[in-house]
Amino acid sequence: TYFVTADMSFGKVGVGAGYVATDTDFNLNGQEIYGQASYAYSKNFNMNVYYSAMTLDDYVVDAEGGPANLKIDNGDNDEIRFEAKYSF
Repeated sequence: TYFVTADMSFGKVGVGAGYVATDTDFNLNGQEIYGQASYAYSKNFNMNVYYSAMTLDDYVVDAEGGPANLKIDNGDNDEIRFEAKYSF
């Protein structure tokens, strides 16, 4: 497993991106590319948006959660998330 991330802030605005790749003994092989942006509206109120494009291949488990001898292709999994957070 390896990953690379980068984040940068420009005053109240922040941006970031990353890449993750994995290849395990449990045949969990995949990669994820993500990007995020944030805005600090005030000292207590922040907003974030996050987008992830993930591909998982050969994810195989048995009934107990361990490795199995079956081969399953899970394909693509894209996700977008928005967060508004107020801290007291």
